[in-house]
Amino acid sequence: MIKKTLLVLLLASLMMAATAWADESRSYNFSRGMEAFEQGNYQEAAAYLLREVQENDNRSAWYFLAVIFDNNDQVGRALTAINKALKLAEGDKQDQALCYNFRAGLYNQLGDSAQTLDDINQTLRLQPKDPDYLVNRASFNMNRNQYDLAKVDLLRVLELADKGQDAYARALTYLMSCAKETKNYAEARQWATRYADFDSIASLDMQGDICMDMRDYDQAAQYYIQAYDMAGNNYDTDSIDVIADSAYQVISHLLQAKMQQQPDTARWMMLRGRVALASAHYSESVAPLMSATQRDPDNLEALYYLSQTYEALGHVDKALGALERVNEMFSDDRFYYAHGFMNLNDSRLSAARTDAETYLSKAPDDPDAYLLLGFVNEYEQRYDEALDNFTFAVTLTDTASVDHMQALYHRALVNKAKGNDDASRADFEAVVAMNLKDMRRARAAAQLGRREQAEDIVREQLGSNQADGQRKHKLRHAACTYAIMGDNDKAFDCLEQALRLGYIDRDLLLNDMDLEPLRQLPRFKQLVDNQKPQPLPTIQK
Repeated sequence: MIKKTLLVLLLASLMMAATAWADESRSYNFSRGMEAFEQGNYQEAAAYLLREVQENDNRSAWYFLAVIFDNNDQVGRALTAINKALKLAEGDKQDQALCYNFRAGLYNQLGDSAQTLDDINQTLRLQPKDPDYLVNRASFNMNRNQYDLAKVDLLRVLELADKGQDAYARALTYLMSCAKETKNYAEARQWATRYADFDSIASLDMQGDICMDMRDYDQAAQYYIQAYDMAGNNYDTDSIDVIADSAYQVISHLLQAKMQQQPDTARWMMLRGRVALASAHYSESVAPLMSATQRDPDNLEALYYLSQTYEALGHVDKALGALERVNEMFSDDRFYYAHGFMNLNDSRLSAARTDAETYLSKAPDDPDAYLLLGFVNEYEQRYDEALDNFTFAVTLTDTASVDHMQALYHRALVNKAKGNDDASRADFEAVVAMNLKDMRRARAAAQLGRREQAEDIVREQLGSNQADGQRKHKLRHAACTYAIMGDNDKAFDCLEQALRLGYIDRDLLLNDMDLEPLRQLPRFKQLVDNQKPQPLPTIQK
């Protein structure tokens, strides 16, 4: 939280810095450097600003050089530059505070909490009544779970800031978060209600989030649907998707009522279909999505979700056709990725390869392209090529991301198949060590022979009663975990539950290396044979 907060404060204060230091900053190099900076040409800006500091030792130039270096992830150079600016700002409390505030963000990136807090406190010693800096310290304390300390600063912000200031609104948001984190839900609702003065839609979202934390999913759904109603077409429905399983009856009832009240409005039909899709009520998803596309033929979102519904019901040709219609109306390179995975999920490996190679040619820096092609090569047992694909994906993905974990895990599987045991074990160890709540950690632990750790992860992930629209995928991972450990009965039980909840990726059932022990058994063949296409409803125009 603090890194983003510091960046927000920084951006808000750039004009202040330029204004405060204008008298010393009217040189040619500085003017050209700032012009390039404002246009986002940071390399050009740095060149001019470096010439400026060589000629004039300009503190404004040092400050903006620090900004540029930080933007380029050159934290060491950014520290050097901001220290120069700080030294040159001696005697000017406002400018010193600005520099300390920026340096706090740099130390935070380096993980130096003591120095981060010291610089934040230095900022407030210089500007004790600045609401933005108070919010900044509150954010830092919230990250350390020091909610009482954070609350002191946030209440002070409400006293000092004008109600129209951004700091005032952010203080309300953080006060709501503090109350929610300490389980004081009544207080959290009070702060969320007050936020309606700034943004009524965000206020409803906050109240929905509070209900989510309380596991009152039915009430949360009502807040989210109300927010969707007010927001128009720009509302992110991810929260509704998350609670679709846990509050399906309430959501479907609310949406059905909206569809009756506004029978010509495709957006309610689209959302009704999406919720049914997210909660694996696939047969209930088709009719509203088809109706939405009939009333609004240009509704790409409804058409996309209709393609996902067709796939879930086993009508892959219709799914591919709907996806192709989306691409005809709005061409996007990501089409080849989605189209490729749709082919892959139906084990159409040749078509999936064509899509993956096309996407890779169009997006050579996208790790998803390498992951998709890697899966195709893994399933076709072209392990040398798969190893290269997954290695590229490992290199390109954020080391803290699920995609990175996925690339590591599949590279480990391929190395295991090739007999590269040391390399395989190293990647499995890396997966287990990642600080993510992901079931691949259980699979990696099982691969390493750590049964107790694997079972602990499975219990933790499946035992949670939080709203979870991904449970079917977790069950599939659990099935793989038990299959690795040789517990076939538990593996089949988890797999059957996943299929009942709407798990549809046939490619993983037929090709996943971890499920190989199950594929030799009659019970597996019966499971796969039962995954037949379901009938589609007839929709009258």
